[in-house]
Amino acid sequence: MGIFIDVPDRCDPERLADRVQQLPLSRKEQLTAWKEFYLGNDTEELGNAMRTHFPVEVCEEYWRDRFAGYHVDSYGGSLRIREYLSLGFDLEKLCSLVNYEDKYGKPRYELFLKFVMDTRIYI
Repeated sequence: MGIFIDVPDRCDPERLADRVQQLPLSRKEQLTAWKEFYLGNDTEELGNAMRTHFPVEVCEEYWRDRFAGYHVDSYGGSLRIREYLSLGFDLEKLCSLVNYEDKYGKPRYELFLKFVMDTRIYI
């Protein structure tokens, strides 16, 4: 047939980054748009693309915002831990991002460790 249809930019982190970086947004807003519009799984390869196309400071600000307002015992908090580690980000840095207290102010370090272990991601 000779007809070639390429995958959409939303399925290619490199091409999507090129498009998003042309938008009149701050770098953090560009990263947020890139991550939200990407159609694919959270993998280490996607994390590598994130670290390639966005400065370390922007990635750190993005993750601080992603974890803000979540306690370690909240559903969204555990999902963010999985997302962060699936993308190949640093466990030591994760420890500074997580709010270890539950909604009553009680520290839940063991729950954090359980969530990390439950990801089954070899760190």
